[in-house]
Amino acid sequence: MALQTWQTYQPAYRADMQFVYGNPIMDLIPPDFVIQYYLRGLPLTSTVTGESLEGIVEQKIHAAVGEFETRMNTFIVKRKILSCVINQEPVIITDLSTTQNPWGMVSGTPAVAGVDYDILEPPYDYTSRRFEKWMLVKTKHRPVISIDWMMFALPPNFGILVVPNPWITCEPLAGGIRIVPVEGAMAVTSPGAGMWLPFFTMGSMDHVPQFTQIRYTAGIDPIPDDMRHAIAMLAAAYVLDIYNTAYYPGMQSFSHSVDGFTQSVSLRANGPFTRQIERFEKKAYEYMDTWREGRSGIRFASLGR
Repeated sequence: MALQTWQTYQPAYRADMQFVYGNPIMDLIPPDFVIQYYLRGLPLTSTVTGESLEGIVEQKIHAAVGEFETRMNTFIVKRKILSCVINQEPVIITDLSTTQNPWGMVSGTPAVAGVDYDILEPPYDYTSRRFEKWMLVKTKHRPVISIDWMMFALPPNFGILVVPNPWITCEPLAGGIRIVPVEGAMAVTSPGAGMWLPFFTMGSMDHVPQFTQIRYTAGIDPIPDDMRHAIAMLAAAYVLDIYNTAYYPGMQSFSHSVDGFTQSVSLRANGPFTRQIERFEKKAYEYMDTWREGRSGIRFASLGR
């Protein structure tokens, strides 16, 4: 098996992907939604590139969703994310049985893409200072919707500690996970956990790569109405850009003199839908900037050299 890099764990948004929770974009922003609100009354009855208007709009809706997810640095379609050791078979954690599994190896079934998870990511490194601060872990993707399980394991999946769900607390927007031991929950450990944990907590092994494995769900749920319209506006801008080029390919006029030695060509600077395109794009990008600033802080820009 070839070495998997970080990029291979981050598939781009695609309409034909199988998602664990399905793809709500199909129902929330169908082509008729964009046509009714943002393309109605415009002369777009002719087809271009051999496709119908509805087909073009559907493609551009998904392109707009991908642009939103990239610029906002978050998933709009919620994803089930599984932290898996690189080049190991991803599994769904079920239990650490101390009777049937005396060596503490993680038991479970192979995880299926699109059924058990949408994205694979490397597990999180461990440091003793994080343990001292109630084991703070910052997820790579947020907002966090839910956490299925969290455990500590040495590669390849030698189980040390399965964290009971009541111990797990999370700040969804920041993606901060903390372990807070509470009554009424007993940790499930391997027989060797009593020997291993002092090494992690007392600094003998104060840094352990890929020690923390998590399965969690990140994304936006439910998708707000203003976001639906912002995505629809960007999709409409993409559609109008195609029709701009198709209706007005560029040449406005051509003339030449009787003797044939003098001629002039006039090119179009703008198409008939340029104003609408600029207006839709401006509102869509303003929405993305506002969304990011409200969750990630103000943006910094560099002026001059």
